Amino acid sequence: MTAATAQSLNGLAARLTKPEDRETYAGLISYFESLPDHDELFHIVELLGLLSLLGQRLPDALAEAMSQMGSLTDRAGEYYGEIDSRLEALPDQITTAVDIKRMAKEMGELFRQQIAASTLESSAAQLRNSLAEITALSGQITTSVKPATRNDPARGCGMACFSWLCCWWAWWPGCCGKDS
Repeated sequence: MTAATAQSLNGLAARLTKPEDRETYAGLISYFESLPDHDELFHIVELLGLLSLLGQRLPDALAEAMSQMGSLTDRAGEYYGEIDSRLEALPDQITTAVDIKRMAKEMGELFRQQIAASTLESSAAQLRNSLAEITALSGQITTSVKPATRNDPARGCGMACFSWLCCWWAWWPGCCGKDS
């Protein structure tokens, strides 16, 4: 029998409250100690001794585990309480920490930079140049068409938008004083 098994069995004997139970138990222990190491009954008694060790230590181990669990539960409760209080204060912290005017200014500047990086400004400049060219060409066309549209019966009635062509061919009703 191993020393640990013998100690656990002796410890168990000390816990017995009735003297006659202790005597019976002591007799059994002395018999089991006399058994050879390879005997099956000896192995069964050794296993029972290990189980009695577990049985003796289990309540203390469970009490310690429950104590640790209780302290962990308390700390978790404190932690969640702290998180809740921080979350409650978060909207106020955000409103005091955020400068809306500065944010709007920065967003406007970023938008301006994005537009500058895109081709919108150059496209607008090209459109302005094209408009100026078209306006100039329109003026030139008007200047060159006016002599052709004077009130000359041989050339037409003088109406704008090239109606002189229609009058010249005489199929435009009401042109040059013609009724239909």
